[in-house]
Amino acid sequence: MIFAALMAYHNQGFQMLTANRLRDGDVLYRKADAWVLSLADGDVYRDQATAQAALEAANAELGRNEIVAPYLFEVREVEGRIRPVKEREIIRAAGPTVHPHTGKQASQFHA
Repeated sequence: MIFAALMAYHNQGFQMLTANRLRDGDVLYRKADAWVLSLADGDVYRDQATAQAALEAANAELGRNEIVAPYLFEVREVEGRIRPVKEREIIRAAGPTVHPHTGKQASQFHA
């Protein structure tokens, strides 16, 4: 909870809410009252009050053991698209940083 509060404090621009799915570790983004896999599909919070309310709602869901570690992160609009500000979130949005022939993306390649 302290980590999430610190993250919210440092974020001054547009924000999004992220967490990980407990079952498989997938990165998730908040969309209304649900979670989606794509950054592009997630909600952008344009004010601190709305962002904080979304974070509080996500924290209230932790007891269901479906998500872990929800937190807010800063995003910017660049050429009409939402982009994370911090490198960590850029990497998380792009998917796992493993060789493309291993991990979840391996099914896209044929030996």
